[in-house]
Amino acid sequence: MIDPIADLVSVLKVSDFMGFVERSVRPLMFEMVDRVNDDSMWVKVNYALLMKTRSEAWMTRKAALVIIEHLFEGLRERYLVVLNDTIPFLSELLEDEHEQVEQTARKIVERIEQMTGESINDYLK
Repeated sequence: MIDPIADLVSVLKVSDFMGFVERSVRPLMFEMVDRVNDDSMWVKVNYALLMKTRSEAWMTRKAALVIIEHLFEGLRERYLVVLNDTIPFLSELLEDEHEQVEQTARKIVERIEQMTGESINDYLK
């Protein structure tokens, strides 16, 4: 189920795509991850979303990041289990050609730093 659900961030033909992601996909992914409560599954879900950040479509990249940000916000310290996998992708996305993608990546970095109490800038280089 991970890949088909992660693929929902690529359905750009929806008229209000970001609204669809905000109202439907983001809560669906959160509930799925929260209820599973299995670190190995969280890593798989996170990786599937991270792979969407390599899309050529900036809205797909942003949608994936919006969901990842929501997972960090909702699951808090529990979701730090995916941090090592996430950092290399964030490093790339902080230099994304589209400003909205870059801003969303920065918000995730800030959220992580708030949770850990440490700067992760050294790891983003």
